[in-house]
Amino acid sequence: MWENNTPIFWKGSFSTATPRNKLLETALQTLHSNNRTFPTLRSDFSPYSFFITGSQGEPYRCLACASFSNSSISLLFIQSAAPETAYLFQVGVLFSVVTFAFCCLLIVFCWLFSAKAVKPVLLAEQKQTEFIAAASHELRTPLAVIQASCCALQIEPEKQTQHLSSIQGENRRMAKLVDELLFLCRCNFSKQPPAFTPIESDTLLIDIFDRFSPLATQSGFSLAIHLPDSSLPPVLGDRDRLIQLFSILLDNAFCYSPPHTTVTLTGEQQGKTVLLSVSDCGCGVSEHLQTKIFDRFYRTQQSRTEKQHFGLGLSVAAEIAQMHKATLSVKNNPNGGACFTLCLPIAK
Repeated sequence: MWENNTPIFWKGSFSTATPRNKLLETALQTLHSNNRTFPTLRSDFSPYSFFITGSQGEPYRCLACASFSNSSISLLFIQSAAPETAYLFQVGVLFSVVTFAFCCLLIVFCWLFSAKAVKPVLLAEQKQTEFIAAASHELRTPLAVIQASCCALQIEPEKQTQHLSSIQGENRRMAKLVDELLFLCRCNFSKQPPAFTPIESDTLLIDIFDRFSPLATQSGFSLAIHLPDSSLPPVLGDRDRLIQLFSILLDNAFCYSPPHTTVTLTGEQQGKTVLLSVSDCGCGVSEHLQTKIFDRFYRTQQSRTEKQHFGLGLSVAAEIAQMHKATLSVKNNPNGGACFTLCLPIAK
């Protein structure tokens, strides 16, 4: 503090690492080196603020100002900036740690999210590869039989009828496989919803019974039908596709049921849905396989030699059910055998 350029004694109230006279000398040198003088205190003028460094490297904030009245008083305030610097350093370290932790969490999140996002793609690619491999395998068998029958026909022309019958049978099997493959491909890539019409549920089930009853008798089975006393409500759907679905279920029941047993068609209403089911008296389906049997080219008996089925039938049936916004499920009957149930919403 100076009055008319005469220092006023002030010993200070705190100790400093650098002697006070040295700090004062450094502050005045910095003030003069910047071509600054003590600014006059006025309402529209701010004091001059600057920083200096002590001999120990500690920072100080300085504030210079002057007042003019009857006498001139010059003031130079020097305050230690070490606590502020330490606080800013702590804040910087904390911010760096938080930023680093956030970046690590972001990296982990992105890695987990990308892995989860890519998983369906990898699964779809794996299924596609398995699908192509299985389709190629299934097509190779009838082609090999046709080729062998053609060669045998040249060697044994007297057995022409037998060899031609074998060729025609394998041709029908291959055509059926191709039709099922094309249907599944259309379901995968078709974006246009099908046009459905109201269908009487009980009439549909009776029509299916009339169509497949002779086939059941011919195959050594009995086909029964159970309907409630009152009429079932109508459903929206494609009649031909629903008949195709039940033909798959009935063919599956005839394939896995013992001879001279009964396959039953059942219809009932449950809330706002209609349940149409096919029950057989076969060996049933294990619980851990009740979802896998709807996968493409999946067979419950992988080692069986019979080749009438390609493992696509239930996949096609599941696609038809999904097309109708219905659910197709399977469960085991209490007395043995499997029961496939199609749950269709009632037409509004």
